[in-house]
Amino acid sequence: MLLHLGSGLLGNLLFVLLGRGQPVAAVLGLLLGLIGPWMFLGLRRDRRQRQFLTQLPDTLQLIAGSLQAGHSLPQAIDAVVRDGAPPISTELQRAVVENQLGLPLVSALDGVATRLSSRDFAWVVMAIRIQGEVGGNLAELLGTVSGTLRERERLRRQVQALSAEGRMSGWILGALPVVFATYLPPGLPEPAVHHPGRLGHDRAGRPPPRRRRLLGLPGDQGGGVR
Repeated sequence: MLLHLGSGLLGNLLFVLLGRGQPVAAVLGLLLGLIGPWMFLGLRRDRRQRQFLTQLPDTLQLIAGSLQAGHSLPQAIDAVVRDGAPPISTELQRAVVENQLGLPLVSALDGVATRLSSRDFAWVVMAIRIQGEVGGNLAELLGTVSGTLRERERLRRQVQALSAEGRMSGWILGALPVVFATYLPPGLPEPAVHHPGRLGHDRAGRPPPRRRRLLGLPGDQGGGVR
């Protein structure tokens, strides 16, 4: 809570300095300072979920290979925990510990899918549960699921690559109003009418007679430059 309030005050101070004391800049800085920590945590969560989904097909393939070699499902998952990389190794390690404490392995794996909000892993857990109830070759089943998830991940990356330009344009267009509201109002120069003689204008803010004739503007009678 204190960190959240501190980030809000820091954002407020930073935008006040950049906006030269404008009230709009102060309000925007306070809002961004308060929302910033939540955005940061959301980005970290999304990054962890993407890493988990990227590692999932290879992990299922390793589990299937261990099952084909004669290991049980808990032993295969424990091998992945020892040889794997975070975040999937840490999540599966927690599931193994929960199973050792008495929780059924399928329920522990279901908790992993719930914590990461992963529908793909929830489908894997559902396949394991159904196989445990009706029987079948779990190694072959996990290999098939691994191939399906790998193809889905390839299509997901292709869609992200094709839509990258549009998403970047959206971020830029969304940030332009904030930049304009923060910087441009205090940075705009005063009108030339308040500065007689600036850029050759007279006290009424009109350009010189020669320029008025070139622009086709009406001028003073007899006030032209010959």
